[in-house]
Amino acid sequence: HIIRETSSFTWLAPAGSSMPYQQWIVPKRHIAEMGAFEDQEIAQLAALLQAASRAMLTLGDSYNWIFMNFARRGAAHCYVELFPRMTALGGFELGTGTYVEIVDPALAAQKLKTAAGA
Repeated sequence: HIIRETSSFTWLAPAGSSMPYQQWIVPKRHIAEMGAFEDQEIAQLAALLQAASRAMLTLGDSYNWIFMNFARRGAAHCYVELFPRMTALGGFELGTGTYVEIVDPALAAQKLKTAAGA
């Protein structure tokens, strides 16, 4: 469910998303923390975040970016998680930790790709 790729990143809608239009921006090279990005990677990530923001604003007025860093954990892989604020978690999700997805990730990827002009 790839939305866009650069030489350094893949922006995608994960197949097992926990909320509508959830996305990840994942570096192609293994890196545990974003502080180690090179200048060209920072520029590419910034451009993808701008495109993702534009795309999410076509869905609603608010969204979140979560920067997942894993300092001193070489086996982990950093990424950015993004999602528009469209739904509230219900008792089932809060009580079980299991999420009910209401939007097919393949359709979400296509809609975000179109909205981002990819």
